[in-house]
Amino acid sequence: MARTSRIPIFLLPILLGAVTPHSLSAAALSVHDDLGQTLVFERPPTRIVSISPGLTEILFALDLGDLVVGVSDFCDYPPAARTKPKVGGVIPNLEAIVALRPDLVVGTGGVAMGDFVRRLDRLGIAAMGLESDSIDAVFTRIMLLGRITAQEARAAALVASLRARLAAVHPHQPAGAAPRVLYLVDEEPYMTVGPQSFLYDVLVKAGGIPMSTGPHETYPHIGLEAIIRFNPEVMLFADDSDVTMATRVKRWARWRGISAVRNGRLFGIPRDFVNRPGPRVIDAVEFVARTLRRGQTTSDIP
Repeated sequence: MARTSRIPIFLLPILLGAVTPHSLSAAALSVHDDLGQTLVFERPPTRIVSISPGLTEILFALDLGDLVVGVSDFCDYPPAARTKPKVGGVIPNLEAIVALRPDLVVGTGGVAMGDFVRRLDRLGIAAMGLESDSIDAVFTRIMLLGRITAQEARAAALVASLRARLAAVHPHQPAGAAPRVLYLVDEEPYMTVGPQSFLYDVLVKAGGIPMSTGPHETYPHIGLEAIIRFNPEVMLFADDSDVTMATRVKRWARWRGISAVRNGRLFGIPRDFVNRPGPRVIDAVEFVARTLRRGQTTSDIP
């Protein structure tokens, strides 16, 4: 069981979520999460509920699937996660979580997660909010969960492997010729990824120049005029079905002043495959890099 206490965010390290163990006792570990909490673990948790697909993937990648006693409705990877008891979707079912008797609940969701954590705290259930706004932040979350579960060596090995793969990703073009890339998460209205999103980092690491938006925006809405001004050379869409892409290509055909449209550089990418800040984030970088480099299609998904 973890004891929790809240401290002002401005007193946390600059990198929220960084693990800072203290020698409170031989077995105690004190960590910070991204909600401004300090949690003290007197022993590693043995019953974990994850309400974040990305965090669920991290736990399974650390070979901790046996400790996962519940997941959200959206946690469908790896396949073993689908067999776990479900605790709801966008709004988790508090009663279902309590019934699973977890000693730790992990999730994402910003303000909404904060409210949920406070409800769990009143019930004596430790809960953490972990956000990832970059690929490095994903690595930090892997190390954090590895430390909490006494699997530091396994977490370090996983991060080392992912970093090596990331370093091996070759840019799409010679230096100075990276393509302008627009990734539309949604189209009604248009929504893209901002600098506060790990997906923005994926585009950069894959060798692209993402559309610039406000520095503090995660998923900003943009207008068609802004897209035309940016004139992307490659457009990526969070839906890779053949029917959807065929319809999309016809719809965008009228805007032939846009380089990507004129040159047929519109590609669908698998939403669940790319949109999760977990171990497969490097798969996402590799996939996008190949798409930018050779114009490959979804048949090339690893």
